[in-house]
Order: sequence, then structure tokens, then C-alpha cells
Amino acid sequence: MTHPNISDGKKHEAIEWFVRLQECNDEAVWLAHFDWLESDPANAEAYALVEGLWVDFDEAGSTPGSNSGDHRLEARELPSAHTAEIIELDAHPRSRARWHKAWIPAAAAVAAVVAALIISPHIGGLLDKGTTYRSDAEHIREIALADGSSLTLNRNSEITVEIGRRARSATLVSGEVAFDIHHENDRPFVVTAGERKIRVLGTEFNVMRQNGAFAVTVRRGLVAVSTTDDPARPVRLHAGDSLTHAAGASADKLSVVSADDMFAWRTGKLIYADRPLVDVASDLSRYIGVPVEVAPEVRALRITGVLKVGDETSLRNQVEALLPVKVKNVPGGLRLIAARPGR
Repeated sequence: MTHPNISDGKKHEAIEWFVRLQECNDEAVWLAHFDWLESDPANAEAYALVEGLWVDFDEAGSTPGSNSGDHRLEARELPSAHTAEIIELDAHPRSRARWHKAWIPAAAAVAAVVAALIISPHIGGLLDKGTTYRSDAEHIREIALADGSSLTLNRNSEITVEIGRRARSATLVSGEVAFDIHHENDRPFVVTAGERKIRVLGTEFNVMRQNGAFAVTVRRGLVAVSTTDDPARPVRLHAGDSLTHAAGASADKLSVVSADDMFAWRTGKLIYADRPLVDVASDLSRYIGVPVEVAPEVRALRITGVLKVGDETSLRNQVEALLPVKVKNVPGGLRLIAARPGR
């Protein structure tokens, strides 16, 4: 496993940023880091390499050359060119010096980890795959994580969470989850939802991924949303910001919203303020548990109003009372069509 497109200079810069952010509680520094990521695609690639390999090795159980962990790599297992780095790492384990007071040895430590994992990529297969949480079609589910963070799963949702010693992550498989993340200087939290990655400071935000649609809304704090196709250009979202991508759309949409409205599902309400009908269909699909499509003749409709979460009959009646549409049974699901003239 090699990375010929990443220069040594870029790796060095990435290592310095990685070390600096371990002890950073300053939003201005994080914004400067995002600026650096956006300035050159190679920066994002180098940082992803350093961060990912460090986390992977740490989760395998030890640092290179340490005396603990069943999966350690001894210095003698590496080519002589890397031996000095492993010795340097042994002399400066993270437990003996805070990273922000020892940038040079910490950078050497990360470099050693990168070298070790490039030579022994099988280490990744030894990692814990995390814990998966699911909610059913009738209930939301609240999860308290060991790090002090909390998750609230909307109905029919699934997420896998990994809480490691130096990093925390979650993968939203499907559905909708409200996150309240406890800030920790030395353990970033990254949420993956399909092709999206959401880097989090201590914050409260909501993520939806369903049937090709995606949405992030921030209630408190700051997040950076990127795609696997363009990781060097993350979109920063502050409190009240929302990024949405409708299924089949060619571009994302950024807007300022009422975050309280977007979180209202936790209290059994769905609040819409000039939202497209496809958003309603997506919510109905999640709550009823079957696909809900929108007929072309009503796709342009927008909705302002409140639905109270209930059973299928209740939701269908509310939608038909609120909008000039009818909910029709079709093979495999439901379809929103134009109501009969004269209604």
C-alpha cells in the first residue's frame, strides 16, 4: 500500500495539523484547519491518510514497539529506515507528554504509525467494528454513549457507533438521528452517511439519510460536511444552518432554518415551513415503514403546517386534510397524487 500522490511535505503538514488539533478547543484554529484543507486537494488527502492510519493503529491495541497489546509491531519488523522513528515513539509515548507540549516527538510518533500501517495493512482487520443500534417502526430510541454523548434515533433508523481512545465515529446506515456530542479535545467525532462525512466539534445536530435524500441541520456548535468525491471542500454549518440534498437532485441546498422545528420529531411533531412535498413523502416512508412516492402532477407542491406523529391511518388523514393530495395504495407502497377536483 503506497500513496505516490502525497508528497513528504504534505504529509509533514498533515502531521503538524493532526497534532495541533489534539489539544485544540479554539474554533478559530479549526476554521483555519478547514481553510488549509480547502486550499489544496492534496492537503485533504494527506490529512485523511495520517488521521485514518493513526486511528486504525490505535484501535488495534497499542502504539508501535510498545509492550502492550497483542497486535504490536516491533521495531525489528520494520525496515531500518523506520527504526529510529519507532525508537523515538517509544521514548515519547502519549501517556508521558501532552501532545501540544511535544509536537516534534508526536509528529515522529504519527509518522511511525503511518510507516507501520503502510507495511502491515492487515492491522485494520483486527479492529472492533463498533456497536449497532436500531429503532423499530413504532418508537424512537434514545442512546447514551460512554463518552457522555447522546443519540436519539427516529423510527426505522440504524446507526453503528465506535468510541475509541483517540477518535469517535458513527455510520448512519439509514433513517434519522439527532446527535448531542460531548466535546473532547483529543477525540474528534466523525459521522459518515453514505458519501458524506460530517466532522464535529462539541455540538448538537440532526442527520437524515433515506432513499437517496440527505440532510444535516445544526442546533448548536459547528460541523463541516464533505463528500468522498471532494473531501477538500467541506461546507461549514453553524447553528441554524441546514444542508439538504433531495433524492435525484444535482446539487445541495443551503438554508437557514428553525433548528427547533427540525428537531420537533423527538416530541412527536413534524413541522414544515415551506418545504417540498417530497420531504413529507420521505417522512411518511420512515414513519409508516413503506416507500412513499410523489406523482409528477403534485411534485411542485410545498407544505407549511404541522403533522402529529401517529399510525398510518392518522398520518394519511392529516396529509389529505392539509394538502390537495390523496394518499393512494400502490404495489409495494404508497403514492401521493392530486386530490379529486372539487375537494
